[in-house]
Formats: sequence, C-alpha cells, structure tokens
Amino acid sequence: MKGRKLLVCILVFVIIAVTLPPVTSQPYWTVMVYMDGDNDLESAALDDFNELESAGSNTDVNIVVQIDRIPGYSTADGDWTTTRRYYVTTDPGGYNSTIVSSMISDLGELNMGNPTTLIDFVNWAQTNYPADYYLLVLWDHGDGWKTRSAQVFQKGPLTKVEKREPVKGICYDDTNTDYLTTPDIDTALTTITGGGATPIDVIGFDACLMGMLEIDYEVSPYGSYFVGSEESVPMDGWDYQATMNWLLANPTSTPDLVAARIVTDYMNFYGVLGIETHSAVDLSQVSAVTGAVNTLATNLMNNIDTYFYDILNARDLAEEYMDTDFIDLYDFAEQLQTITPDVSIQNDCQNVMNAVTSAVIQEGHGAGNAGSHGISIYFPYGAGDYLSRYETDTQFAQDTSWDEFLQTYYTTVPPPLHAVALIDDDNGRDYEDFEDYYTQALDALSIQYDYYDTSIFGSPTLAYLQAHVIVIWFTGSDFTNTLTPTDENNLISYLTGGGGLFLSSQDYVWDLKADGRYPSLFLRSYLHTVNEGEDTGVNNLGGVDGNEVGDGLGPYQMCWAGGSCTFMDYADWVTKDAASGYAFYNEDVEYVAITYSGVYDVIFCAFRFEGIGEFLHRQEVMASIFNFLGPIPAFGSLADIFSTYTFFVAGNSAYCTDVLGSAKIAFALGQGGASDNPEGRTDTILTTVEHDTGNLIPLGGPAINPIAVEFGNYFGITYNYQPGVSFEIYADSQSIFLDLTLYPLEDVAIIYLAEHNGRYVLLVWGFGWEGTYAASVFLGDIANWQAYLGTHMVMLRWVDVNTDGLVQANEISVEAST
Repeated sequence: MKGRKLLVCILVFVIIAVTLPPVTSQPYWTVMVYMDGDNDLESAALDDFNELESAGSNTDVNIVVQIDRIPGYSTADGDWTTTRRYYVTTDPGGYNSTIVSSMISDLGELNMGNPTTLIDFVNWAQTNYPADYYLLVLWDHGDGWKTRSAQVFQKGPLTKVEKREPVKGICYDDTNTDYLTTPDIDTALTTITGGGATPIDVIGFDACLMGMLEIDYEVSPYGSYFVGSEESVPMDGWDYQATMNWLLANPTSTPDLVAARIVTDYMNFYGVLGIETHSAVDLSQVSAVTGAVNTLATNLMNNIDTYFYDILNARDLAEEYMDTDFIDLYDFAEQLQTITPDVSIQNDCQNVMNAVTSAVIQEGHGAGNAGSHGISIYFPYGAGDYLSRYETDTQFAQDTSWDEFLQTYYTTVPPPLHAVALIDDDNGRDYEDFEDYYTQALDALSIQYDYYDTSIFGSPTLAYLQAHVIVIWFTGSDFTNTLTPTDENNLISYLTGGGGLFLSSQDYVWDLKADGRYPSLFLRSYLHTVNEGEDTGVNNLGGVDGNEVGDGLGPYQMCWAGGSCTFMDYADWVTKDAASGYAFYNEDVEYVAITYSGVYDVIFCAFRFEGIGEFLHRQEVMASIFNFLGPIPAFGSLADIFSTYTFFVAGNSAYCTDVLGSAKIAFALGQGGASDNPEGRTDTILTTVEHDTGNLIPLGGPAINPIAVEFGNYFGITYNYQPGVSFEIYADSQSIFLDLTLYPLEDVAIIYLAEHNGRYVLLVWGFGWEGTYAASVFLGDIANWQAYLGTHMVMLRWVDVNTDGLVQANEISVEAST
C-alpha cells in the first residue's frame, strides 16, 4: 500500500513539472524590430513605433527597435533623420503620434540596406536583452526575392509600363541607395545564428510579397517559424497594438503560438473582404515543400510537350498577386491536378499540396485573393518577364529544378493542334487582356483553335504560322509593340504560301510611324492600303453592301471607355488599293476595314474587334470572317473541302476493304453536298500533279500505303510498333494503345484532317484492315461529322463485340479527339 502511494505521488510530481511554464530568470521574449523608415514609409514607421508603445515592454517581454529616418516625408518627433535604437516603453497616453520611449543611442546615419547593420542590431539586442525566445521583424518595403523599376510611354490617356531588370530584396535605404538582397539576408542570418546553431524563434517580414517559398527556403536554416504576406502589405502593416498587448498578457507562449497570433491579429485588423494575406510557416517543414516542388518540376520538364497546355492553363488560373510574377503554390498545384489527366503529375501535385498544408500553421486571406494558401512561388507569366538572375540570387533556384522547369516552359513552343491560330499580341501584362472577346466568339461557332500569347512565347515563328490555315492576330491596347519587322516578314511568307489572316489592330499604323517604318511593305502590299488616318474613332460600325465580309452586317454600337467598357477607341480610317474591297465603315462613312482575296485572303480591321458592344454581334462578324477566309479543316467542313479535285489513294497492294471504305466516305460526301465524286487512285498511279495539288484522302496504314507515311510525317503522326506485343499511335499530344494479343478482335485507327500547301489531306488508317475500315464506317455517317463539328482528328477503337469478324458501327468508339 505504501508503495502504491509513493508511485501516485511521483506521477503527480512529474505531471506538474511538465505542465508548469519553465522557470526563468530572464524575460520570455525579446522582440527586435529592424525598422527602415529611410524612404517614403517614414510616416508609417513612426505610426508603427507608436503602436508598439501602446503595449511597451515589461519584465516578461522586451521590445527593442532600431529605426532609421529620412528628410522630406515627416516632421514628427523633432524631425531627426539619423538611425536610433530604443527600448520601447509603455505610452501612458496609449496609441498616439508621439514617441515617449527613451532613446538608447543615436548611431548617426546608418545604411539599413547593409547586412552588417542588421547583424550589429541583432547582436546588440540579444546581448543586452537576452530572453528565452526571440522575434525578429524586418520592417519596410518588400518585393519577395526582387523588385522592379519602370519606364513609361504615353499615348493620350493611355499609359504603358515597360518592365526593366530588377533589383531584389527588402529594407530600402534611400539615403544610401541600398537595400538588403536575398543573399544579404542569408549572410546576415548566417552570422547572427552561427550558421543556424542558435536559430531565431520567429522571423517576420512586415513588408510586401515576402511570403514565398524562395524566402522561406532562404531563412529556413536560421529560424523556427516564418511570418509574412504573399500579397502586398498595406501602409498600416502589422497590428502591433493587438499582437504586443496579447504577448504581454501571454508571455509564456511558444514561438508557434506567437507566429500564428501575428497572422490572426493581422487578418482581424484588415478583415476578409480585401486582398490582404498573411501566413505563418513552420520552417522545419520547408524542406518537404521544396522536395515536393522539385519532384513536380522534374516531372513537368520530362512531359512538357505532352502537357504544355495543362501547365499553361493551370498557371493562368492560379492565384497571383500585386507582382503578377508570384502565384500561390498550392493553388497552382490544385489547378494542375484538376486539369491534367496524367496520374503521376496528379500525385506530384497532391504531394505539393500536402507539404504546403503541413508547413503552413496559420493562414488568412481576403476575398480578393481567395486562392491563397500561405506560400507563393516565382512563376512569371511569360519569357519576357523571367529574370535569369533568379538562378543565382536565390538558393532555392540553385538547389532545385524549378528554374530549369521555368526555362524549359518558356522555350517550349506550344505544338500546333488545330487549323486556326489565335495570336494574342495585346501585351496583356501591361494592359488589359482581350482574348476572351475572341475565344467566346470562336467557341460559340464551335471553331477549335490554338491559343498563342506573345507575352509568354514571343513572336510566333513562320513554321508555327504555316501550320495553320487561318491566323487571327489582335493587338488590343498596345501601341508601342504591335507587329515587329520580324512579324511582318513572317506574315508575308505565310500569306504568300496561301494563308488566311484576320488582323485587328487600331494602332499598327501609329506604331509604324513611331518606329520610323511607315509605310511598310506589309501594310501597302499585303494589307492593301494606300492611305490611313489615325485615331478617327468609330462609335457605330456598319458593314459595306456587297462585301464578302461586311454585307448585311450592322449597324453595331461600339463600346468604349466612358460607357460600360474600360478600353479606348483609337480606330483609323483606311483607303484601299484597287485590288481590295471595303468591309466596314464608321458613323462618318469613313472606311475602317479592308478585305483582299487572291493567292491569300486577308481582312484588316483598323479598329478593335473587341469594341463591338454585343456578344451576338461579335459572333456574327466572326462567322462572316470565317466564311470569307475559307473552310477550315474540320469534320464539319468535309463536304466543302473535298467538293472538287479530290482523290482517294489506296496502297497498291491494299486490301479490298480499303476500296470499300472509300465508297462509304464518297457516299457521305455526296450526302453532305460535295459537288464532284472523288476519283480513285493507288499510290503508284497517282500523278505528280494530283499528288502535289489535289485534295487527297489516303486510306490504309503506313505498312500498306506510302502516301500515309509521307503525310503522317508532315503532320507529326508517329507510332510505336512492338511486333506481337503492342501498337500505339501518337498525334496532337494524344495517343491510342492496342494490345496485340487482342488483335484481330480489336483494332485502333486514326482519322486526321489537315491543310498542306493550299489543299487538304484526310488520312484514314488503322493498325490492320479492320481499323481502317472502322474509320471509313465512322466517316461514312455524316452524323459523326456534326458530333465532331470543329474537330480535325479522332482516334478510334473497334472491338468485335459479337465476334463475327465484321465491323459494325455500334462496335466503334472515339477515345481521343482534337
């Protein structure tokens, strides 16, 4: 019995010893605020100092500040402009505009952008005000790992901002024209903590845009917890009044609780209706986040050609911040996981999200940044925004493959998948983005297209343009970088080869004159103008009677700034040459659009297509433009495309089923309205002229038809054949797989429609005759044309469900299409 009582007493003693706060002969916390007011934030620095005084220090919590000021922004508190150190005491008057704390020392003018100054301050604070825990706050402007300066161009009320090569960091000391770079922060913290041997408990940045993985990674060896914002921080900064008073009341709080409380007070102060963000990160978990990101980056690099558009769309949808080069890491991973069909990429995305969730111990955001999760990452929108100094100025880039992934992404030209290219040249990172006005009209017309943003990829190459039958090119509000000389030369070559162009640009002529290139060869000889008048404007748009595009269209009310739209009207009037026609005019009966039809087709709108006020009106205009520019290679246009001078081409030793299949396709073409019946040929009797100029429908696969091989190479169709094991077809970033142990009860096929040198080719082939015939049966039903109206490629699977060895329509299924 006595032994049991003794055991109970020992257990009680142990429990009490564990739950009691640690016995200490020094304060629990020292708060060290490195307050750089030597810039345009001087007034805000004084205001935050007074917030600190609303709490002040006590026996449990030390608050010390090193503050630097500058002439010209505030005359408060004697208008001193040097660097001072203070032990912050409680202001009896509470939060006000007067500093009452006793100055410890006036250090003269110090350079707060020098890492030595930061080292000296922290060493002084820790030596003179030792504590169990330390909170270091770097206070000032912040820009993540970088910032940018700008050059401004002006045209009327429009302003264009040109981005320049940046400097990077925090704590901008204007007197000394210096700042702390990301490597400077690393240098300072290395010295302060002895290379991480004595880490700082909480490292906080009361500055804009610092809540990113690159900064977390940089400081992770030197601290336990990080506090910062993914978004810009308002002038009021942290809620020091609330947080410091809470800390005075709860001085035994551990670093994780203090870091979380800073976030809570910050979000309580600003509320959840704005754009504010704040987060606390467990720095011991940053290596896991970094590892997950590195794995994802490697996977994306290895599959960039296949999943390029998935990455592009995920980046476009991800939450971004005041500096649009920074996006929320979790949101990007979540968007990509939703979009991509690749299971390994989905898993990598989930691992990134899990790692972020484990690392972020407290997070808050306003409705304006609803996709925020606490850690951002550097992912500029386009190649023109990417800064090569990222690779040397952040340890994160040096230690991971993220920068290599970005470089791979920016140097990957999106593979052409469709007959129509939409070239977004509106410089949307500096102005508004206008692609939605075009994509909505194209989508409504079931026209599939490749989207190409020059802000991401730079100017499209001639090869990219030539891969498309029709090019839509728009310049939006841009007036300093519309069509470059290289763009003009590529378009000249593209049109000379028989292309079709719709150009919408209100400031192309203005830009030519500003660059001293007016009038250019492209303007005069390919857009077919002889004169132009700048900035005449258009409020009501009417179509010209009898014109192939404008006939019967309008009048349309335009939408400009001052109405329900935000963009400006700088439309030009144009005078055509003798070979072209007028398509549209304005309310003053000045012509604002020209059409030309010959070897190539062009419509040049010297006004903004997006300015047409009503969606249905834009759809009408777009439909008329496509009727003018000619049929696009899509299944909905098969009867028009193969209406005349068309040849079926079978392999010389093909099965008779290939010929039977051509009969099924010919019957459907007749049903669809084709005027002539295609003629039959084999690859050996097809003449050179027919081969080079005729519309061709080759049937039969590469093993039996050399014409299929030839044009498959042109269109990028490949296959992988493992005899007796498997066969797989690849095209347009899609594939279809056949287990050859299932053949001949199962087969696969491809139908591929494309333009080549001004005529059209329809490839129809499978692994075996069954697949080729199944593709012919599919094309022989014009209901399938309508079901895949805007499609130019399908991959089919045939399964002999009833095992009769014959191909029936109900045994055919589509597995991929573009």
